[in-house]
Amino acid sequence: MIDWVKQEAEKRESALPEVLKHVRLPLVDPYFLFDKVDHERMLTKTVDSRMLVDEAKKYYILKVNW
Repeated sequence: MIDWVKQEAEKRESALPEVLKHVRLPLVDPYFLFDKVDHERMLTKTVDSRMLVDEAKKYYILKVNW
């Protein structure tokens, strides 16, 4: 998804929060989530995207069963 947005960042970046809602972030590898996703600038740019990333991180930090 990140690579897809980067291909045409100017056009696609505004759609990122909506697209990100369909990615099951709590199910990605925790190392990928904390090392790559959390440090990707375009994912931390908007409040909506940041909230989705933070929610996935809380899943691993708190070990919450959803």
